[in-house]
Amino acid sequence: GAVGGLYNDFKRRIVEHYTTTYGRDSKQLKVCKDGNRFEAHVAEKVFRDMLAAEKNITLLQRHRVVAARVVGSDGVEKAATPGKRMDGAAPEDFGPTVKLVSITAADLSKPGTQTEFRAAAFIDCTYEGDLAALA
Repeated sequence: GAVGGLYNDFKRRIVEHYTTTYGRDSKQLKVCKDGNRFEAHVAEKVFRDMLAAEKNITLLQRHRVVAARVVGSDGVEKAATPGKRMDGAAPEDFGPTVKLVSITAADLSKPGTQTEFRAAAFIDCTYEGDLAALA
């Protein structure tokens, strides 16, 4: 099928959690429907465990993305302009040739503190796609 890899690992871990915690014949295991249904705190624990196993991934919490830098289609690094706006207007330099190269995040637990992060790839796990909107 179209679903595999990470999602199958996630589902397997969900089933493993309910089996270990409540037992093979438990109502909780039956209700989880082969890992497709789960409690939010269980999913969070599974995701945290999966991330902890990856040495090249850093999970930032209590940070807000405030800026992004891209290498534009002209090959020059510059501050990113926000993505497509509500009125439909697009940034001047937009498309598959533009690459995100860094983000700046404000640490909400230390007001006034901002850090720039450079990486080959970024994953936007914000609730409303904050990074996507900036880059």
